[in-house]
Amino acid sequence: MAEHDGAGVGLVTGADRGLGLALTARLLSKGWRVFAGQYMPDWPDLSALEAHYGERLVPVPLDVADDSSTRAAADRVAAFVDRVDLVINNAGVLSARAGPIREPQDYDEMHRMYNVNALGPLRVVEALLPLTEQSELKRLCFV
Repeated sequence: MAEHDGAGVGLVTGADRGLGLALTARLLSKGWRVFAGQYMPDWPDLSALEAHYGERLVPVPLDVADDSSTRAAADRVAAFVDRVDLVINNAGVLSARAGPIREPQDYDEMHRMYNVNALGPLRVVEALLPLTEQSELKRLCFV
């Protein structure tokens, strides 16, 4: 991954666990400063990374389904840095309630999934656009 001035600046959504946590750890191991979108503040894994990497990892409360949460996260990032080189939109949800089309559908659940999985990344990009425009790298990744 490319680096600027010795270290890139990235934001990873859904960084609490799984792939998001792994991407966060990899960026940190490559010298990046990472803002980790944190949906589950009681989940312990980001705290362990923070203990190891210190100030290079900044957990950021983030619910990509919520406009105000996304804007607040972007404001928090802007309080630390003047650019974001890489945004990894990793946050997403699955549904255990989806059924065959011949069964009644759960449209509320479908709306929830669409709000997080489709509109969430758009919210994040829109909120961080002023910071990504300041980067020479300007990379957006959608998982």
